[in-house]
Amino acid sequence: MTYQSLKKEKGFFSIHFILILGILFLLIFCFSFLSFISVSKMQFLSTCLTESIELQKKIIRAEKQLFLLNPLSTTLQTQLKVATAELAAATAVGNFPAAAKATEALVKIRSDQLKLNQLQSGIISSTNAFIKIDDAIIVNKIKARTFQKNQNWFIYFKMFFSVRSAFSTEMAVQPKTSGLAPNYELKAAYKSNQTVAYNWQFIYFTKAESQKLLISENSFLLSCGTMPNRKADSWSVEIQKDKFY
Repeated sequence: MTYQSLKKEKGFFSIHFILILGILFLLIFCFSFLSFISVSKMQFLSTCLTESIELQKKIIRAEKQLFLLNPLSTTLQTQLKVATAELAAATAVGNFPAAAKATEALVKIRSDQLKLNQLQSGIISSTNAFIKIDDAIIVNKIKARTFQKNQNWFIYFKMFFSVRSAFSTEMAVQPKTSGLAPNYELKAAYKSNQTVAYNWQFIYFTKAESQKLLISENSFLLSCGTMPNRKADSWSVEIQKDKFY
């Protein structure tokens, strides 16, 4: 074999070796980036489900607390009807001592109803307030846990992340009876009204300086959340995935 032949053979081998190394590097690069995307998705789903379940449980606890006041509400309403009837009867026959006693009872009942109404309203308003606060905290937690450790990929890609609430969650209750300090019940559409859900979007595309090696762009959209479920006196939290976009 001549010197020229050996030289050509070595050059041919070197070119193939460089090509194989390039393909191997590209495969490792793609696998690593896909792993990064997969981990980001799992971090989103894990954080979203954990935090939304906890928030849903807090809302349910508040609803249970509110509904526990219903028997007292019913008792006061019954007492109000009785005292009102006694006042009317005493007034009709001119029994002023009985009328005075019934009036005193009415004042006491109205005072108790006012206190109960303030307690009920306080539970509802404080629950809706902490829903808004917890919602903002959850969004920040998802961002922190999902988008961390991604700085190295900014060398090769332009990446955009976003997290937002899918719904305006509220404590899904309504008065069941009329008047001051009423009984409360769940709204007919309580599941949708009380859904806690979040949308996560990830968009990326290669930078101009990286496109000599790889041209790629894509976007991912994930959602997850929870909703309450009540059957008789039994409560549960239903997990939902990819239902809110």
